[in-house]
Order: sequence, then structure tokens, then C-alpha cells
Amino acid sequence: MGRIVEILRPFVCEQRDRGTAIICLFTGRLPPFCEAMSRLPSPEIGMPLDGSFHALFAEATKLNPAIHDGAIMVGRTSPSDAYLIAGWSFRLFAGHAPTTPPVTNRGSAFNSCLSMSQVEGVDRIYLATRGRLEKFVAGRSIVCDRLDAV
Repeated sequence: MGRIVEILRPFVCEQRDRGTAIICLFTGRLPPFCEAMSRLPSPEIGMPLDGSFHALFAEATKLNPAIHDGAIMVGRTSPSDAYLIAGWSFRLFAGHAPTTPPVTNRGSAFNSCLSMSQVEGVDRIYLATRGRLEKFVAGRSIVCDRLDAV
């Protein structure tokens, strides 16, 4: 978790006043219950998830600001491979999984992350909002970093 949090820290700082962003990490094929939202022009994909992520996102939103309105899909072929940007603007629509304990509604982004984190092939999901980074794994949420003071 620590390496991904360090990679996302500059991104979260830059997102602090720009709303919410979702980053979905997966292994194998694109998981079910997600759909690309067509964006023209469409930013490049295939770049590694590394320390340049915040700059890649800035360039992508400069090219097309609408990509901010969807989840960023970041995938790898197998657990030994690096994560690569697979798509910039995806709709997530996993239903409420029966194994999820009931939670107070904290908004559509939170609930989408919580449900999607239980979908086969999804490794984890990160939600960046208001200087805070939250990780979702197997229907649980964990606050990774509060960057309010940064």
C-alpha cells in the first residue's frame, strides 16, 4: 500500500480543491461492472502508474477536462507486472454485494468504490477527495492519508 500512496500523494494534493477522483487497480482483464465513457479527444493510455501520475492526469485533463468525470482504470496482466493506465474515464456500476455490511450512505463515489472493491479482478480502489486518500479492498474502506495540512 505504501508505494501506491506515495505515488498518489502529489495527485491527491493537486485534487484537493478540484473534487473527487477514483483510481481502480485491477489484475487481468478489465473487470465487469465498468464501462468506458467515450471522450474525444481521448488521452493516451499504457503509461505506468509511477511518480509521474499527477502530471499525466494534468495533461489528460488539459486535453479533455471531461475525463475528470469518471474512474481511472489502472491494470496489470498478472501480479508480477507493473500497473499501467488502462483508461481515463469509466463509469462504475457494481451493485450492492450481499457480503457488504450495511453502511451509512456517504455518497455515490464512496458507495461505488465500496461495491466495486468486491468485484473479481479488482485489487483495490482509491478515492481522492478533499485532501484525503481512502483505499477500498474487499468491501472495506481504510483512510490511507490525510493531506489536509500539506
